[in-house]
Amino acid sequence: MKALLQIFYNEWLGLYRNKVLIGSFLLLAFVLALTAWMGVKKQDQLTIQTHSASNYARSEWESIGPMNPHSAAHEGTYAYYSPGLMSSLDEGILSQVGRVLRLEGHVQNEMAYSARSQEAIYSRFGGLMPSLLLQWVVPLLLIFLSFRSIYQEKEQGRITLLLSQGLGIKQILVGKALAYFSIAIIALLSTVLIQFIFLEFSQSSDIARLVGFVISYILFYWLIVSLTIVLSTVLKNATGALSSMLAIWVLWMVLLPKWTASIASEKYPLPSRFEFKQAMKDDRSKGIDGHNPSKDRINKLRDSVLAKYGVSSDTALPINLDGIVMQADEEYGNLVWDKHIGGVFESFSLQKRLSQWTSILNPMHALKSASMSFAGTDMLHHIHFQKEAEEYRRSFIKKLNDEHAYGGSKTGDWSWQSTEEFFKNIDPFKYSTVEISKYKRYWQVDLLILLVWSASITVLMCLISKKHLI
Repeated sequence: MKALLQIFYNEWLGLYRNKVLIGSFLLLAFVLALTAWMGVKKQDQLTIQTHSASNYARSEWESIGPMNPHSAAHEGTYAYYSPGLMSSLDEGILSQVGRVLRLEGHVQNEMAYSARSQEAIYSRFGGLMPSLLLQWVVPLLLIFLSFRSIYQEKEQGRITLLLSQGLGIKQILVGKALAYFSIAIIALLSTVLIQFIFLEFSQSSDIARLVGFVISYILFYWLIVSLTIVLSTVLKNATGALSSMLAIWVLWMVLLPKWTASIASEKYPLPSRFEFKQAMKDDRSKGIDGHNPSKDRINKLRDSVLAKYGVSSDTALPINLDGIVMQADEEYGNLVWDKHIGGVFESFSLQKRLSQWTSILNPMHALKSASMSFAGTDMLHHIHFQKEAEEYRRSFIKKLNDEHAYGGSKTGDWSWQSTEEFFKNIDPFKYSTVEISKYKRYWQVDLLILLVWSASITVLMCLISKKHLI
């Protein structure tokens, strides 16, 4: 252990004496701190905007006044997506997808107003996130530093001197790996610490996400350092060793992700927006089976309601048939939505699962997947919000339709109005980021793949013999 610590100390001493490397590291630390602060400010700004917009929408709803419930259903309300504190570290897909969802009767809307579309905020705080630096810049720095260390020892003949002093191959390589690995840990923890200081990580779920985020990067950084050490030791040619590591980096970062995305989209294709909307429209009007048009469904419902109340005409009903018909249409539309959007969500899940297992070849994909998962900014978290918002929309519209049907109006009386108090008593939509344990079957795979890669490369490093160093 003493020899290992000595190697570790000597590496840090060499780094300290190299002013260029110290300057580069300080510059990286500054940029990481700056992007971390930018992420915090962006998160704060979006949180303030979300709360402000949500409160405004609620105040508008509560001041709606006496109104016909069906008209109120068309007025609708809004659901605002707030992904949680960890999105300041990795925004994932948030810049491409919407944050606002209008909830109204007869239709399930698409989410709108993505972060990238809000140019004022985006240009003010920029699109640079800590995850981008942690995934691109830090690993590249580790590659060049680790590579340089081994070849300096070979060129200057210090390897023979170290071995003659009784140091083992394993001690030398592991000590060097730990020295450069510690640089990555400092960069990672300082970035996370800034987030922790300026954001209120008061809930245990947020702490769990933060810990998972850190662990995933720790595993990947050790993999990068140890793999670079192995290649630099085993390959005799310096240019060939560096080129090999950079080729692996390009393969992980550029080529394999494109190949993975192509395979996933071909195996589990998604319909185009036009095809999706047309299929939803056809099923709602013609029936899911194609033989149950909306007009026939309404006539059957009308006959059953008249029979239930023992009357022969709509005007003789003690309730409002219009409200019952609208709720029945809503429930049928819900079945259509479940069929089509459920298929889309299932395809997304299958694509993610396939992409995850290709991480066996590409640990960078596992890192990105775990990073977004712990940050709560991947597609699965976005889908969860949409499902929660849709469940609320269904309850919201049903209350309005039931009020229209059973609140005191008669069929055909569209001038009837419910009280302002009724509308105020409908609870607002509230959303909390899902517990990270809900998606553990996904992020556990990511962490397992990173762990297997790191452990395998560590074993290879420990198996390197003396002849590779001299």
